[in-house]
Amino acid sequence: MADTYLILSIFIPLLGSILCLLFPKKMRDFWALIVVLLSFIFLLFLISPVMKEEIIRINLISQNGGFFSLSFLADGISLIFALVFSFIGVIALIYSLTYMKSYDNQREYYFMIPLIIASLIGVAFSENLILLYIFWEIAALATWRLVGFHREENIVRIADKTFLMTFLGSSFMLLGFILLYNQTGTLSITQLKGIEISNLKGILFLIFLGIIAKSACLPIHTWLAEAHPVAPSPMSAILSGVEVEVGLFAFLRLFAYTF
Repeated sequence: MADTYLILSIFIPLLGSILCLLFPKKMRDFWALIVVLLSFIFLLFLISPVMKEEIIRINLISQNGGFFSLSFLADGISLIFALVFSFIGVIALIYSLTYMKSYDNQREYYFMIPLIIASLIGVAFSENLILLYIFWEIAALATWRLVGFHREENIVRIADKTFLMTFLGSSFMLLGFILLYNQTGTLSITQLKGIEISNLKGILFLIFLGIIAKSACLPIHTWLAEAHPVAPSPMSAILSGVEVEVGLFAFLRLFAYTF
């Protein structure tokens, strides 16, 4: 059952976000809250199995490592961060029930919030680095749309800056992953652990650039201070409580656990 809980914690909010586009206005806000809340509940069910087994691995589409595989890994660190991401998502959506009532374009808003939470949980549980990157970029695209939610010219400019700065960093990270695959023939976090890699410092530096861009660390930090005031308040909470912390997770996962 632990495997099922892990998969559901990602794919219920992921698929549920799409349904938010189809539901009428009176249903979509509660539906968005329900799918993220269900994700949080399934993550709670994972606590006991992770404490007993320490690591849970799932391979849905596997290439024995390879460049890409749809594989997931749950351990203590990934579960802690996934719980934080989903919990803050639940709180943000509860607040949104009243906060968003007077705003237009709620369809997109309630599509994007569960999508962000699902993507960041996906980052936490990804066992393959390209899968991690895909979830990372989905979250970045959704963030771009929500930072620019009010669609005023200055706000759109800030949203574009947010996306471009984080995308620039993640492009370096992707380049690091490609070089890593060229050196090792795998992007499986499990298989990379303990492998001797030439030019490792240069590769890790590229990956680190992506992490500091997402975490709004010096010198790639100015986007966060500008994005906070213009984003809807629940999204601002997600920016500071979730999006920045995903960079910390990536640092711990890659620099402490893997390399």
